[in-house]
Amino acid sequence: MSHTKSERNAEIVRRARAGQQTADIAAEFNVSLSRVYQILKAAPPAVAGAGSVGYASGCQRPSMLPEPPSVGGLAPAPYRGEVQVLAGTAACRPLTLTPAMRQVQERARAAQPAMRSLGNLRCGPA
Repeated sequence: MSHTKSERNAEIVRRARAGQQTADIAAEFNVSLSRVYQILKAAPPAVAGAGSVGYASGCQRPSMLPEPPSVGGLAPAPYRGEVQVLAGTAACRPLTLTPAMRQVQERARAAQPAMRSLGNLRCGPA
């Protein structure tokens, strides 16, 4: 294992670029996973054509969630399909407001006009 932090960081970058899992690197060097990503983000980009993956400055950790498709710059429509309730699912009581929050809600509704929701449903008093 490396003796200085700069040697340790260089080894972390080398192993990540070689394809070793970041969780394994973090465990081996006894640092957090977020620290490994900080070190990789701060590392200079890899030389092009060297067969390794570089982490450019300002990059973000890859997300496992795909970006939702947008049409004309607008957000996708809300889900309108069927919902399956699994057997054994207990019904929950509906959410309720405390008396203080109910009073704030009533004051806000009295002070401003009703708005339309994203689903084009009327929100607020009729």
